[in-house]
Amino acid sequence: MKPSKKTLLYTAYIIGITVFFLYYLFPSDAVKTFLVQRLRQENPDIAVTIDHISPVFPPAIKLHDVDISYRNMELIALEDLQIIPRLLSLFSDKTRVNFKGGIYAGTLKGRAELNGSRQAGSVIIDGRISGVRVQDVKPLQRMSAHKISGDLGGDFNYADTGPNRSMTGKLILSDFQVELETPVFNQKSLDFKNIDA
Repeated sequence: MKPSKKTLLYTAYIIGITVFFLYYLFPSDAVKTFLVQRLRQENPDIAVTIDHISPVFPPAIKLHDVDISYRNMELIALEDLQIIPRLLSLFSDKTRVNFKGGIYAGTLKGRAELNGSRQAGSVIIDGRISGVRVQDVKPLQRMSAHKISGDLGGDFNYADTGPNRSMTGKLILSDFQVELETPVFNQKSLDFKNIDA
């Protein structure tokens, strides 16, 4: 039996209205408050500010203008961050999400696994950055009296398993330049093709 045009139109109308109201009535402020408080519980020294949050398709949320600071000192500024949950994991002990976003004109993407039980508590994040403009990263600029520039990329892993925390990574800095405050032997800058760390 073939559905009639009328049935198809009503179905499309109901789906369209549902999607519209889910987007229009999305509780952006409530989700933002929940995320900020949850991150603050993990580490009181870390402060997160989010301009606003919106739902996106496929089912995900997008955080706009995210600033992360540690003891009132800026660590990271993200233009946006999209968090895509793996739907089946929402009903298990371990929640798994994929993420991607813009960071200092570059990209950040990866996956995270969060254990729902704080006793066994664990957070594991595997990520990759690429095309990050070092000259836009204010914390790095503050670390040196010299002006620095270049592109940063690489992989990182963060693991918080109960009392143990670790962060490892392999970073590659390409086309790196240090402009010297005072020229040394008439050399105004130092240039490096690649630096691995």
